[in-house]
Formats: sequence, C-alpha cells, structure tokens
Amino acid sequence: MNGTKTIVEHDSMAEIEASKCRGARCYKRVIRYNVDLKQIAALIQVSQSCRQFIKYRCGGSVLLYGSATDYGSWVSRNGTRMKYWGGAASRRDNYCACGETGTCVESDQLCNCDKNNLPETSDEGYITDPDALPVTQLQFGDTDGSGEYGFHTLGALECTGRRRE
Repeated sequence: MNGTKTIVEHDSMAEIEASKCRGARCYKRVIRYNVDLKQIAALIQVSQSCRQFIKYRCGGSVLLYGSATDYGSWVSRNGTRMKYWGGAASRRDNYCACGETGTCVESDQLCNCDKNNLPETSDEGYITDPDALPVTQLQFGDTDGSGEYGFHTLGALECTGRRRE
C-alpha cells in the first residue's frame, strides 16, 4: 500500500495570468478543490507525504521582495498567509528555492522575481508542509505597470503512501 498515490485536483490547474493591479496582494485567486477540505485534511493525515507544485512566472513583477513588502503569497488550508515559496525547504519567510541555494538571477535577492525587471524569470517548487497543505488561495500584486505581468501555476495536491501507526 505504500506505493499508493492520490491526486486531488482543483479549478485552477492551468497557468493563469494575474489581473493588473498595483498593491501588495491586490490580486487574489481562491482555489476550489473537487473534494471537501476536511476530506483533504484527513487524506494528508494518513499519508506518508504530500506535496503541491507552485510557480510564479514574472516580468517586472516582484514576489516576496525580501523583508520589504511581500507582494505575493499563498494561503494555507487553515487561512494563514504564508510568506515563503515552493521549494524553500526551510520555510523561512521571504525565501524562494533559489534564495536557499544561492542561485537567484540577482545574487542579493531571495527570489528570482524580486529582481523586479525584465527579462522574464520564475520561482517554483513544491510545498511539502502537511500542516499547511493544500493551498487555498494565491495572492499577487505589482502587475499594473507597462510591461509588468505575472502568471501563476498551482499543481494538484499529490499524496503518497500510508503513514504507519
């Protein structure tokens, strides 16, 4: 039974462009799953591991923006606004995967999108915190200027195995 994989899809599986807006988190996308959140929480509790892919593709639009204003975030299943991005295993506020590995396109930034200019780049990775999954809302901003844009992708929740009692 440990090889079992359960996939929970939602209404925002395709890449979606964030609407034009200026402020921090002024664009919000509520995620609606094809299963009740209580059932999803029960699935996560009995699974060995769960994960969900998240990506922000940007041009001139910031994401977490270090310790300044976080223009983008995601919301956990219990309504907490999370300030780290997928792939940031430490779950430290303001970090994306590239910030943890020191591989961001601008070495003084913690996310690729926080360089706040063109050419286009992205931040992506898996969220694996069982207490936070699944993502229930995505929030972005800083997409109002000429040439500024952001596209978000949120994968299905993937749970594997069965936790041993």
